[in-house]
Amino acid sequence: MRSVGILGYGYYLPELVLANHELAGRFGKTEDWIEERTGIKERRITEFNAATSDLAIKAALAALDRANLMVFSEIIRCRTIELLKCFIEI
Repeated sequence: MRSVGILGYGYYLPELVLANHELAGRFGKTEDWIEERTGIKERRITEFNAATSDLAIKAALAALDRANLMVFSEIIRCRTIELLKCFIEI
C-alpha cells in the first residue's frame, strides 16, 4: 500500500516591501490607523510584468528544494489571462 505525505512546502515573497508608514504619508493617516482597519502591516510588490504563475513557480521550486527533490520539466508561460490560467507542464 502506498503512503501519502508532505515532503516539502514552499512560498515566495517578492523583495519589494511597501510598509504602512509609506502609505500613511500619502493618505494623511497613521500606520496604526491602516493596520487597525486592514490587519496589514506591509505589502509585498512584484515586478511590473510578473504573472501569478511566476510566483507559483518560485514557490514550487522552493518546495522541491526543501523536500530534496529535483524535477526536470518544461515550463510554458501564458499571459492571455492572468488568473492562474497558465500552463505549467511537468
